[in-house]
Amino acid sequence: FAYFVALGDLESAYVSVQLVKTPSVWETLCKLCIRQRSLDMAERCLSNLGHTKAIKAANEARDSSPEQQEVILSAIATELGETDEAEQLLRECGRYDLLSDMLQSQGRWNEAIQMAEDHDRTNIKKAHYNYAQHLESTGD
Repeated sequence: FAYFVALGDLESAYVSVQLVKTPSVWETLCKLCIRQRSLDMAERCLSNLGHTKAIKAANEARDSSPEQQEVILSAIATELGETDEAEQLLRECGRYDLLSDMLQSQGRWNEAIQMAEDHDRTNIKKAHYNYAQHLESTGD
């Protein structure tokens, strides 16, 4: 497994671990597939991992943006805790609206508002409104 991963041969790595039932191996392989931008392999790893929340997120992303593989990979990366990778994927495909939503959900309000001002002018009011709602709910 490690040999094929080091070579970047994800297909062979997948075949070599098919009989493995350890979730950490499947999760590692899935994260590598995301970094390699291999959506089909990442989805196979998720099914073997049994990560239903990530599968659901991928299906929802596919429904909203079927032509953008990066959006689907970003949804999977977010569910696996790879937020830096998800952020990079959304920047690459120019989905600043989704990136702003992700930053807001992480509590990175200044970055989300700045991104809306720089790249996603149609959602500036939404970002400010969500930030105001957050401040109101926390009592600040």
